[in-house]
Amino acid sequence: MPRTFAILACLLIAAAGRAEEVTVRKLRLEFRSKVIKAIGLRFEKLDTGKSIRRASLIARETFGPHTELLKAEARREMSRLTQITEEDLQPYKTKIPAMQEVINDTLSTYQSDGPHLGIMYLDGWSARTVAERAKQFIVPRLTPAKEMANRTMLEKFIDDVYYRLNDDYINPVVVIKSLDEVFLVTLEMDPETGIYLPVKLGWLKKKRQR
Repeated sequence: MPRTFAILACLLIAAAGRAEEVTVRKLRLEFRSKVIKAIGLRFEKLDTGKSIRRASLIARETFGPHTELLKAEARREMSRLTQITEEDLQPYKTKIPAMQEVINDTLSTYQSDGPHLGIMYLDGWSARTVAERAKQFIVPRLTPAKEMANRTMLEKFIDDVYYRLNDDYINPVVVIKSLDEVFLVTLEMDPETGIYLPVKLGWLKKKRQR
């Protein structure tokens, strides 16, 4: 009987330890609670710029001390993406070859001393999410308005599919299949924060049948 009680005690202690374990989900809930408390929800009185800066600061304070947790979560997220090969991309050809200027413009928003960098902590550790953001930012800038409206409508019915082209979670290449196109988004992880930034984007379109 004493042995049974000892085993039960050990199990309870282990369960309590797991309950207190810090996870990305718990950090996100903590961030949400802090932002609501700090900013409030009286929308008519909100100052958008100040609210974003405050939320960014709270994100840094909440997620900043957990770099290794974010890196581990990034690795797990990457492993969940199905791997694709260069051979699978053969049916596609380059649609717009040079977009580095647009990428650089995007990155300039998130300089190390930028007021909004903290916001990247919210899901910047997810290669899939950052790749999705890069695509969402760039496509409208390079697509005529009417074509973009039609594309947006179709994408509501036909979901994008995400893959990984390599196993390097520090410098991953995320492949997004969107309609009849493919986006290759190269990311780079900041070793000090554990969050990703896009450094290169390739936009490929399926070759037409002759």
